[in-house]
Amino acid sequence: MEAVFDNETKMYFEILSPNEVSVVNGEYYYQDNPSLAYIYRGEVVIPETISHLGMAYSVIAIGQKAFYGCNLVTSVFIPNSIRYIIDTNTVIYGSGGISMTYANTCGAGAFQGCNNLISIRMSENIRWIGDNAFAGCPCYLETVTIPSSVIHVGIAAFDSENIFFNAE
Repeated sequence: MEAVFDNETKMYFEILSPNEVSVVNGEYYYQDNPSLAYIYRGEVVIPETISHLGMAYSVIAIGQKAFYGCNLVTSVFIPNSIRYIIDTNTVIYGSGGISMTYANTCGAGAFQGCNNLISIRMSENIRWIGDNAFAGCPCYLETVTIPSSVIHVGIAAFDSENIFFNAE
């Protein structure tokens, strides 16, 4: 499903459960003409909730390749509703949990290749950061703190040396 916000930003979502969604890559919806997919620019603010056809949904995940290669994105705000940044090896079952399939390949990351992404403000409730989530992002220009709620950081999730884990 597609959602358009007040500032005319579009985001694309996949329904995970009756009241939860994941942000997904817009090219999925425009496979026949990818040029119609929205191009993200500047600061990306992921909403905590969206409404669609009169239903309210909590945004709990950022899917594989959701912002893949978005070279115009400079910062991202990941709200407290987000619990998972997933990859091809991760399956989400709504708020019921996640499952990891142990494939021999690393999937494309949610923000992989965002060459100008220098600022990440991360949810305090995030639990899972998938493989290659921020690979190829120059977030080394800023310190990124991983909240103590995180139980998994995937292979090559960050290219930065300024990653700190919040050990509460």
